[in-house]
This record gives sequence, C-alpha cells and structure tokens, in this order.
Amino acid sequence: MDVTRQHQAAVSTGTYDDLLRQQAAELTQLRLRRGNPSLRSIEARAARMFGLEASLPISTQSAAFSGRYVSRDKLMWLVRTLMSWDEWGAECEPPGNRSHELDTWRIRWTAIAAAKPTRRRTPAAVAPAEGDPPAAEAPTPASAEATPPQPPPREAADGLPPGQPLDDPPAPSAIASFSPGSAVLTGHSSTIRSVAFSPDGALLATGGGDRTVRLWDPRTRAPVGEPLMGHTGAVYAVAFSPDGALLATGADDRTVRLWDRHTRTPVGDPLSSHTSTVRSVVFSPDGSLLATAGGDRTVRFWNPRTRTPVGDPLTGHTGAVHAVAFSPDGTLLATGGGDQTVRLWDPRTRTPVGDPFTGHTGWVRSVAFSPDGTLLATASGDRTVRLWDPQARTPVGGPLTAHVSWLYAVAFSPDGALLATGGDDHTVRLWDRQARTPVGAPLTGHADWVRSVAFSPDGTLLATASGDGTARLYEREAPSDMNARRLEFHHRVGTAMLHVHRGTTGGGAPSEEPPAELYRDVLEAAEATFVRATKTGDVEQMIAGWDEFTGLATQLGQSSALLGAVLLGSLVEHTGLSPQEVISQAIAKAQAHPTGTQAALEPAEPTDPSTPTGR
Repeated sequence: MDVTRQHQAAVSTGTYDDLLRQQAAELTQLRLRRGNPSLRSIEARAARMFGLEASLPISTQSAAFSGRYVSRDKLMWLVRTLMSWDEWGAECEPPGNRSHELDTWRIRWTAIAAAKPTRRRTPAAVAPAEGDPPAAEAPTPASAEATPPQPPPREAADGLPPGQPLDDPPAPSAIASFSPGSAVLTGHSSTIRSVAFSPDGALLATGGGDRTVRLWDPRTRAPVGEPLMGHTGAVYAVAFSPDGALLATGADDRTVRLWDRHTRTPVGDPLSSHTSTVRSVVFSPDGSLLATAGGDRTVRFWNPRTRTPVGDPLTGHTGAVHAVAFSPDGTLLATGGGDQTVRLWDPRTRTPVGDPFTGHTGWVRSVAFSPDGTLLATASGDRTVRLWDPQARTPVGGPLTAHVSWLYAVAFSPDGALLATGGDDHTVRLWDRQARTPVGAPLTGHADWVRSVAFSPDGTLLATASGDGTARLYEREAPSDMNARRLEFHHRVGTAMLHVHRGTTGGGAPSEEPPAELYRDVLEAAEATFVRATKTGDVEQMIAGWDEFTGLATQLGQSSALLGAVLLGSLVEHTGLSPQEVISQAIAKAQAHPTGTQAALEPAEPTDPSTPTGR
C-alpha cells in the first residue's frame, strides 16, 4: 500500500491535457536516460522482444512522445522496450509486465483515462469512427421547440473535430505554439554562431565570435559559471555528447576542444588535425564517435574517450564543409558544403553512400535528420530548405520558400512535427513538416542574421543565435492559454447563435431545425475555423472577424441555421483561404442572402453608421 501511495504521489493531478503532457515528458526523459534510441530501433526491438502482436510503429511512438493518447498496452510495451536499454545504451533485461517499476506508468495512464473528455455527439452525416461509442440521440423537434438552445457544454466546446476517433484525441498542438515574445541572453561581445541544449535540457551552450563558450540555465535564463575560455579564434560550433557529460566545440583556430560539462574545465589537449576553421561538430547517437567538419573540405572522426583520430578524413566535397549530422540510428552521416551539394556517408566504412544530392544553388549551411530518420532537411544560401528521403536518396516535394535571404540553420522539433529555420533576414520560421507550409508569422526580435537554431529536448523551448551578439529563447505557448482562447471563441460562437436564433437584436424568426443539430454544425464549423486560424497564426484576427460576421448576421435577422450554413459553406468552398478571408466570405454571403435582408437593412443603413461594412 505504501508503495502504491508513493507512485500515486509521483503522478501529478491535472487536466487530461496536463496528464498527457506529463506522460510525454516522462517518456522523453526515459528515452534520453536509456541512450536516446531511434524510433526505428525501438520498433525493431519491441517486435523482437514481444512478438508481432506488440506492434510499436513509428506513428504510435510519435503519438506517445508528442503527448497524444495511446492505449495502456501500447504504453507498457513502449516503456518496457525503452527499459531494455541501460544507461549506457547497452541491451539489458526489461522489467516484467507486472513489475512494480511500471506502477507509476499504470497509475498515470489510469488517471489519463479517467480524465478523458466525454464526447457528446448527435447523429450527423459524418459516420462514427471505428471504435467510437454510439452517438447520443438528438432531441425530438417537439422538445427542441420547447427548449431554446443552451450554451454548449464544455465537452462540446473542447470536443473532437468531426470524424476524430475517440482513442486518438488531438494532441496539444505543436503548430503555431511558440510565443512571438522571447527571452534575450546577453553576455557575448560578438556574433553567436551556435547554440545547443544538453540532452537533459538543463543547460544551453552558446559559442561566439568573442572566442568564448557560455553555459546558461534555460529555466532561469541566467549564466552558469564563468565563460569557457581557451579557443584563440571565433567559436563556430558547440555540441553535447548523448550522455551530457562532454561538450565539444569547434573554432576558427582550427581546433576542436572537449570540456567536462560538470566541472566546466577542458578535457585533454585540443584536437588539431584540421587545417582550416572547424565549422560543425556532432557526436554519434551512441557517443562513440565525434565528427568534425572544416573549411579544409574534410570531415574527421575522433574517439571522444581517447581523443584520437579514427580512420582517414572523409574527402569529396570541393568546397568548405559547413554542416554535419548523424542519422538517429547512427548508420548515416550527412554533410553539406560550399560546393552546393549534400553527401551521405557510412560512418563505419567511412565511404560515400550513393551520389551527392544536388538541387541547391547556394552553399549548404545546415543539415538535420528528423527524429524518426525518414527525412533529411537541408538549408542553403539559395534561400530554400529542401527535404530528402535519406534511404531512397531522392527529394521529397519541392523546396520550402519563405525566407527572403540566405539560410544558415535548420532543426527538427523532438516530435518531428515542426521544422525551424533561421536566416540572414533576421527571422526564424516554423514549418509544418507534413503540410510543408509555414506555421504562423516569422519569429522576430534579432537585429542581425540568425546563425543557429535548436529545440530543447522536451520541445518547450526554441533557442536561436544571432549576429547581433544575443541568443534568444522562444517559449512554447502554454496549452492552457490556447485552450482559454479556444473557449473564448466557442463562447462567442454560442452566444451569437443564441442571439440569432432568438432574434434578440434583429427580430429574426426562430429556426425550425432542432437546436442540438444547429449547435453541432456551428460548433464543428467554429472548431474547424479555430484550428485553421491556429495553423496560420491568425487567431486574434479570426475572433475579430467572427464578431463582425455574427454581429452582421444578428442585425440582419438571419436564423442560426443560416449562421451555420454560411460558415460551413465558406469553409467548404474556400479551404485555400486564410481564416480572415473565410470570415470575409461569410460576411459577404450573409449580406447577399435575400431572405430578411432588405427588411433589416433598409431602416438600419440611414440610422446606424456603425453597421459592419462586410470588408
């Protein structure tokens, strides 16, 4: 009993979304403590340990790590599979299914299941998704006429979009969720060229043109200790080892230095085989190799424990090598160079894999693998980001274009849903990996080029480094804030529909349709509108536009049926438009609707100059 109470105490109370986020954070920390295995490695080991019935496809893992609901069996398989690696990344015996080591995970999952919102749905044209409970019956027309519509229940306001399976509720969105405001880290006296988080997220390292490396506490935004000094040239690159014990730095003095993260002191002598600026450094996922890229057109491997070279340098690029990255499973190394090409290498044999990737027309400044290893992103001086399939070695879609100047940096979020890019236009842009479209407005604040970008391991912070001598931390918008805005919007929608239905200000006739049906249609349309607005960063404009639209519809005396039909019709007909444009189309439709419009407009136009104009 005491053990159970201890486990229960370890599980925080909170809302459904709070508990999902807590579970995702714990899973991420467990993965990091167990050597940060790739999603493909986890999938393969689960199949080997538990058989094919214990399927853990990458999509299921991504859902769990990004804060989405998964079944208890899948969660237990995932946790036990992660526990089959020890803290050094070696295979070990996982806990049994009834082990007390899993009690905290079981209790948390039970709390999540208990907090799960109840869906209240009336029969609709959309067929219930497989596994959904039967939809609630709609009220009869007689009861609907006797009872005016009430404000939507919380379950409806927070409910799922049409057709969303009950067992797969929407995750706290990573889309458009970084606040445009940022915390500024000052201390460097020159350009900051690189930023990196430690694997546990407790430290942020920055390397600058002032020849120093600085450590910061990302939570307090305060410096940690004195600057690390030793390089005699600008520091171009910083990277932590997978276990967080070492920090590697590369500089214009042609050397690589290793530092003890805890004592903040150098480890051994500098690594000095490059004959030009060391522009990029990265550890292999298992920590056994350190790869360094230089202006001397080579990539070199080192054993970070013995601090000795491993094999001969990789040669092939005909220009400076600006970027280097290991695939999550460590089987590939990607490099980007001043020769406008991207190359793949086998780290074990130190030989090229296939032909170079061509397509960029400027220097390739940054390369990054997605967390699941299925995509390689490359950023170039040609103002574009390109995505590639590293296995097929082919482009994935066309280039991503939004920046107006050179690009220097690219990074995937830990869940792989977002891509961040930084460039010479002083901005950071976020991209939806699936849709391949920009997310929201650019993140601004820097007064010079953005040289480096990095997500924190839990995905809640985005760090950027700039030529203005500062680093910035952009914070993921709290889901509670976004939910509050969503509830505010739904409240406005429900109130406006009530007014229109009752004709409280415009004298409109009550609808003959059952109110429950109207609420379903309008709220589903409202949720779809909110989701679109969130993706494009136009939430405030969307709310203002909705107010204008509903105010006009109410004044014109239109029924709630028209209110729902107009908005739904606009969403269907104009899915390519922004939320503000969708609302504008809805306003135009309401103005043009013949029923009841003239009678309402004729007396209103000369007497009420504040009438919305339908812009």
